[in-house]
Formats: sequence, structure tokens, C-alpha cells
Amino acid sequence: MHLEDPITQIGPLLQQTVHLADAGQDVHGLPGDLATGDGMAPARRFDVISHDVAGIDLQQIADRGREDGRRSGETEQAAGLAVASANTRFDAVPDVRQADGHVDREYRIFVARDDFLERRLEAGMERSVRRLNHADPAAGTSIDTDADAINHCCTLRTPSRPDNHSARHCPDRGILPSMAGSSHVYQAPRGTRDFLPEDMAVRLHIEQAWRTAAVTHGFLEIEGPTFEHLELYTSKSGPGIVSELFSFKRSGGETEFALRPEFTPTLARMAAAQGRGLPVPTRWFSMPWHYRAERPQRGRLREFRQFNVDVIGDASPAADAETIAVALAALARLGLTADDVQVRISHRAVVNRMLNDLGVADDRITAAQDLLDKRDRIEPDAFAAKATELGLDPDAVTRLAAMGGEAVPASTDPATLSEVWSVPAETLTELVELREELEARGLLEFCRWDISIVRGLAYYTGAVWEIHETSGNERAIAGGGRYDNLVESFGGPSLPACGFGMGDVVLELVLRDRSLIEQGADLLPRPDAFVLSMTDENDSAVVPMLSRLRAAGLHARTTGKSTRNLGKLLKDANKCRARHAVILGEEFADGSVTVKDLDSAEQSTVAVDELVDRLGGG
Repeated sequence: MHLEDPITQIGPLLQQTVHLADAGQDVHGLPGDLATGDGMAPARRFDVISHDVAGIDLQQIADRGREDGRRSGETEQAAGLAVASANTRFDAVPDVRQADGHVDREYRIFVARDDFLERRLEAGMERSVRRLNHADPAAGTSIDTDADAINHCCTLRTPSRPDNHSARHCPDRGILPSMAGSSHVYQAPRGTRDFLPEDMAVRLHIEQAWRTAAVTHGFLEIEGPTFEHLELYTSKSGPGIVSELFSFKRSGGETEFALRPEFTPTLARMAAAQGRGLPVPTRWFSMPWHYRAERPQRGRLREFRQFNVDVIGDASPAADAETIAVALAALARLGLTADDVQVRISHRAVVNRMLNDLGVADDRITAAQDLLDKRDRIEPDAFAAKATELGLDPDAVTRLAAMGGEAVPASTDPATLSEVWSVPAETLTELVELREELEARGLLEFCRWDISIVRGLAYYTGAVWEIHETSGNERAIAGGGRYDNLVESFGGPSLPACGFGMGDVVLELVLRDRSLIEQGADLLPRPDAFVLSMTDENDSAVVPMLSRLRAAGLHARTTGKSTRNLGKLLKDANKCRARHAVILGEEFADGSVTVKDLDSAEQSTVAVDELVDRLGGG
């Protein structure tokens, strides 16, 4: 069968090619300059080049692909079609398997960005590649669309498969002949990041703001293991949390572990291990990596850095206010103001009382809290169905959906809100005291009372809060609250505690959106001196000079270029934003060098013995 138009018939093409491949037929008719020499793609492997053509609705194409999958009758669940576009991002399609669990095919999307393809694709076409790799047909006939297999890459190639099975069913032939036989290019796992120097500079800039804010408020830094016993998480959250974790067993071992998804259980375990020897109050902070096995999306990755700040052993609202103060101090160091972010504060006791009044039984309060926490992330019909499962009548479901109303400025005395929230005044005592503590710290302008904030984690017991950017475009920047029973639940003494976590992913998005981070290059460390030799005789003096400056605590570099063209060498120095150029010219024979200030362009002759002082070292 000849496929005439792989550009506009994406959905049918997927279905037809599946059928052709199942029948063992060759698939051809791809654009001639992208095909192999004979115009034929291999029988068990093919690529589809899809194009973003004016007038083509990519979402309709994706929907049509799913419908084609349903009509094919090959799977219990439709095989979704995801199309990569510069203007439209489709995330991973769901896993699709037949009842026998066998995997026959794996779909992948690759976004092509390399010059090789740009020379071959017509102007205006969006480059994306969908690759279908076949395993042994004897293994089964189901389709597996693996979210982890959808990757972005910089090159297109048909990887070599040295094993006999793959060589038999997937010969090393591809539609890009010049790429055939090239070695496999590994990509970072989906939902993770590589940090190149400029990216690392941004990360360190954020972490420096975190650390400085915590230290100046009297908190001490701690760290714990990257993985914990799985039971640490299931004992408090139930077995359902396992699907959200990266859990594993050591080869041949029986003990189950999990990469930490958050730090609070680790902190509670560490505090419990100290027992009565733990100073009261204890003020700790950490900035560890965390891991969550969930679908990556904007603002939420599988691996992320998080700023955690906690106070243990202080039951007063002053401790809650102090953690909020640390969070806002960190954001202020990054340039965010009350016009950019706001703290939305609630209280579990108030929320629970309101839920009881709606008819939620005490044994379903936790489920209701979790539902409220997800209210903005699920469809109204799904929310109503889950609320009905809590035993609520239609009127109560409507009231639950509207619970919270508008946020109220924290300058408002919470005691005056008892009628608005339909709760006894004594329920608001802690919020009244919290308001006083926030006012003493000058933070009221940042804060709002917002009963819609519940926080989904079951261990919270009192005040809970989140920091949101004011435009509402992103997820919460930070979230936390009081968890007075957690340390005791891990075998430690009965100690009140409160704290928060602030992830780097959403925070960086907010900073970039407000142009508070322009280019990572601007955050890279600036060399104090860039040493240049202008004569052959002085070349051997460059390394000793670098060593001398570095020993004095100065950041010193040199060029890797062999030219004597001073203009080109100074361009090299300016490229890395060096503060000074130290030029070893003819005057070096007399014990002097030329120092050029690269910010002001002023230069002067300086004795070598005075150079360290001139550059600000010591």
C-alpha cells in the first residue's frame, strides 16, 4: 500500500501503518528526499514526518488519531496521538496495554531541531517525528504508549540494535540514510533537567537567596538521605501513595525504599531520633532534591529542588509567622514584592468545622480536604461526583464547590469573620494571634485570609498557607502549615511543629515571567583577572601569574587562543565578563604589567608586587 500524504493524514496514517506493519509489509511513500535510497522504510520500523501546515488543527488531528485507535479494536483503551508543535504542546499520551500485559509497540515523539532536517523540510513546516519501534510480534499484539518514551532530541537517527532479535525484526535501515548506523544518543529522563553553566548559575542564584534568608532568620541547615524506607510514607499516607513515588528494592533484597517526594517525613524522623535531646525550639532548613513519579507538566517535574524551613517545639503562632517571614524574605531577595506575590492563609480547624456543617462525617474529613485541595485541578462534574461519594446532598455539593469565597486582606481582624465563615469565634483564636505576629513583622500587606486553602497532606493540624503569584498563571510557589502530631507519630516526643516547602521550578517560571532573571550568563561568576601574554617570552609566566592571583583569593583565567591580536583576546575576556585584563607585555621584563579595567576601559601600569592589591585580592 502506498501512503500518499503523510502530512495531513496523521490519524489515518498511524492506523494504516500499524496495520501494514502487522501484516509484515513495507511502508513507503514518505517524502522522497527523506526516504532511503530505494524509497522504502523497513518492514518493522518507520518514521512519520508530521508538519504544522496552515489550516491544520493539531488538536483535531490528535483527536482523530485517538478515534482511529478506538475503531481499530486492537486495544482496550484508545492509543492517543500526540503531535509536537512549536505553538502547541501535547504531553505524553497514556499507557495503553491489553489485558495480557504484553508490549508490542512503543510510540515516541522526537522534535527535530538540527540543521540536517532544516535543510530538508520546507519553510513553514513544524518539525516533529513520530517513531514506532516494534518488539517481537510473538510477545503480544497490544500497543503501549509510554509517557517516558516521549522525548525531545536534537538529532534524528535509526539506532543500531546489535542483538539478534532486533537485527532480525528491525534491520538498521532508516529514512535518514546519513544517520543510519550512528550511535545511540541518550536523553535525560523525562521530567528531569540538565544544568549547564548558565542554568546552574540561575539555580545557585535562587539557592543563595534561600540560604541567606534562612540563615539571617536564625535557621541551621540540615540534610537527610535521598531515599527512605517506603514505610515512612505509606504509614501516614496509605498504600495509595506508592503510585506517586519512585520506589524500589535492592537486587536480591526484601526491603522497600523510595526516593523522597518531600522532606517533612524525613525531618520528623530525624527529630524523633533525637528524642528529648532535641533543643526546643529547633529551627532547621534544607534544600534537597525531591522526586515524584507523576506526569511532568508546566511547573511540576519529577525531579526538583526544594527549600524547606521548619520550627520544631514551638506551638505559638509566632513560629508560623516566622516561617512565613523566611519565605517572603527569600522572595524579596529575588526581587518579588507584595505586587507580585501574596500569602493565602487558612486554618484546618475552620475548614473542618465548615465541612462538618455541610454534612461531612468526621471519618471523611480527610477525604473532603483532599477533594477541596484538588478543586481547581479537576472538572466540575468529577468534583460533584466525588463530593456526592462523601454523602453530601446536591445543595451541600454546591456549597462545598463555592466554599471559601473571596480572599480577605489579612489586615481584617479574623474575629470579625466568624459570621462570614459560619464558625464559632473561638475557632479563630489562632488566626487572631497570627495576625498580630504578621503585623509585628510588617507582613500584612503580603497576606490574605482564604479558607479555600486546605493543603492536601493529612498531617496538617492548624494554620495552613500557600504563596501564589498575583496573576494566577502558575501553581503555588510555596506551601506549608502546622503539623503538631507528626514527630510523635514517628516515635518521638510530643512536639508541635510547623514549616513550609518552596520548589525551584515554579519559582523560576515566576522570576522569568517578571524579567527578574534575564540571562543565566549574567549570573555566572565574573573573573577578577584575565591574564594575557603578548610575547613568546612571557607565555611561560602566565601559569605562575594565575597561581599567584588564585592563591590570593582572586578568580583568574586566561585564554585558550594562540593569537597575539589584543583586540581578539580582550573580546575573549569580555565574553566571560572579566573585570580586569592583566596584560603581560614588554614591561613585564621590568617587573610590571598593564591592567585594563574592562568596565571603564581605563588602563594603567602596575608593579607585579602590587597587582594583588590593585585587583582587590588579599
